[in-house]
Amino acid sequence: RVVSYDLGAPPVSIGKGKFKIVTQAKSRTKAEARASALAKSQARAFAKASAKAKARAAAVRAAAAKAAAKAQAAGAGATRTTGRFELCGGLAYELLQPGKGQPASVGKAVQLRYEGRLAQNARRFDKGVMKFRLGRGEVIQGWDEGVKGMLQGERRRLLVPSKMGYGQKGAPPFVPRNADLIFDVELLQC
Repeated sequence: RVVSYDLGAPPVSIGKGKFKIVTQAKSRTKAEARASALAKSQARAFAKASAKAKARAAAVRAAAAKAAAKAQAAGAGATRTTGRFELCGGLAYELLQPGKGQPASVGKAVQLRYEGRLAQNARRFDKGVMKFRLGRGEVIQGWDEGVKGMLQGERRRLLVPSKMGYGQKGAPPFVPRNADLIFDVELLQC
């Protein structure tokens, strides 16, 4: 028969009038203590690593804020980082190279170097340099919207849906009907 008391003492076995300490219960207690100590040690290590990660993240945020403040103070000469941006009507662009100077705005004459490809198979259908007034409908809608805000020297990849390109008519024989288009454009002048 095993008797145990809830006082933190190990279980005691009673047999033939003698009391024996049950060693199995004692060893289980030692194992639990080791496991508990290991868990506490791991928790301390995790907390320490977590604190270091938080400190690194704070340093990165501070550096980003400092860079943003510096760019804002520089004003028009500030550059933007590369990335992908979504615009209205399904139009999107990827910033390939940031530019400098005043942004292109509606009504300004702009000059672009461009290369046009079909999104379906990446076949090039046009390439050259073009000058036009921004926002006046002189070019496809995808260009009017996608070039707005570009800085001189900036390069973008415009991802133009068919409704903002040549639409249902296409531009035979090179651009089929309802074709999505990709234009790599560089703003030369604005």
